[in-house]
Amino acid sequence: MVRKQMEEDEQLATLMRGLRSQNLTDVQFADENIRLRLVEVPAVNSNEALPLVYDPDIIASYWGKRPRDVSTRIIQLLSVAGGFLSHLAWDLINKKIAEVPSFPDDVAMALIEEELGQPWCKIYSELTPSPIAAASLGQVYKGCLKETGELVAVKVQRPFVLETVTIDLFIIRKLGLFLRRFPQDEWAARIFEELDYVNEGENGTRFAEMMREDLPQVVIPKAYHKYTSRKVLTTQWIDGEKLSQSTESDVGELVNVGVICYLKQERSNYRTLKIWNLVSESA
Repeated sequence: MVRKQMEEDEQLATLMRGLRSQNLTDVQFADENIRLRLVEVPAVNSNEALPLVYDPDIIASYWGKRPRDVSTRIIQLLSVAGGFLSHLAWDLINKKIAEVPSFPDDVAMALIEEELGQPWCKIYSELTPSPIAAASLGQVYKGCLKETGELVAVKVQRPFVLETVTIDLFIIRKLGLFLRRFPQDEWAARIFEELDYVNEGENGTRFAEMMREDLPQVVIPKAYHKYTSRKVLTTQWIDGEKLSQSTESDVGELVNVGVICYLKQERSNYRTLKIWNLVSESA
């Protein structure tokens, strides 16, 4: 009954189509009035480039020389905050779900060429003409590797994400708006890790190795490091279904596997944190 209701809901059905690898139109991605506000900064010389690893001093030096951009961003954030609250109230009233809008496909294809060193058609025999999903950091295309014929997912990072993230971190640090229980520098470093798709691919490989022995039911897409860069990630394409689409007889086993997987990750994170603390104390 619940599954039927979810499939009849237009907004949830849109989300499901995206997860089932069916192409979505721009209208289905987001309402016409929804857009991401990114900070577009003209190209600068190499001596003033933003860091690729979190460094508050370099970020402060970079944006400290651009007070106009910082002021513009503060105004954007204030306007977004008001708009977000009003949209949130409207969505709650109308039970409306809006996804993140996609960015132009020609921009994504140009970025693939810039990052991987050759046009996309030299690497992939085909790519979907439009993204099958879009998120705050990037969007995903379904493709086929020319070299092996394997189906792949190609994630492409949004333009000006680094500029937008760093200026926001600069503003947060200036205003002192950070969580006391979670050090700002650690939080910011985690955000930078999210921007590095090479790091994401390597983490996926390590995670697959960690799960292989104890939980072979957990499938992690293989990362193709040859076709991955900081802003483009190529991984194995895996067809699957949401838990809400599974049969009643499968749900119990799948939930158990999910819980065990989560606990195994937590245990691994605890060991890593404990070792890190011992190294820090001895240093």
